[in-house]
Amino acid sequence: MEFKCAGVTSGTVNGIGLSLEIFFQGCLHDCSGCQNPSLQDFSLGYDYDTDHILTHLEQYPDFYSSVVFTGGDPLYQPIPLYSMATKCKLPTILYSGFYYNEIPDNIKKAMTVIVDGPYIQELATNGFPSSKNQNIWIKKNNTFINTNIDFRKNL
Repeated sequence: MEFKCAGVTSGTVNGIGLSLEIFFQGCLHDCSGCQNPSLQDFSLGYDYDTDHILTHLEQYPDFYSSVVFTGGDPLYQPIPLYSMATKCKLPTILYSGFYYNEIPDNIKKAMTVIVDGPYIQELATNGFPSSKNQNIWIKKNNTFINTNIDFRKNL
């Protein structure tokens, strides 16, 4: 299944340990001070097949510790997001400008961690999460708990 992608990389900042980070192209939140403004335009990026990502994860089963879905905003492409999240065997982390109660239930169930809420420059923390209105939701026993725990170091 294809989706509009802005890039796929490895990283140690947004996930748990070494993560495969998938940047979705497109976002309508228009947050002032956005970290990735070039990822807002839906006409940019490139078409990429979700199977390529899943195959890559299968080829390196012990290399990554988590998969990060970020952007842009992955929720503007819910079908490929859900497809990848439910098929990978690693902890899944979603960064979204939507709040938790706006995220479809099937997407929530597919995630291990959700960092929600738009970036609001006036509420910037210069830490994690990026602004005070954002929440960190961690799944424990199939229930999400709203916490301020930095999962990147403590999960």
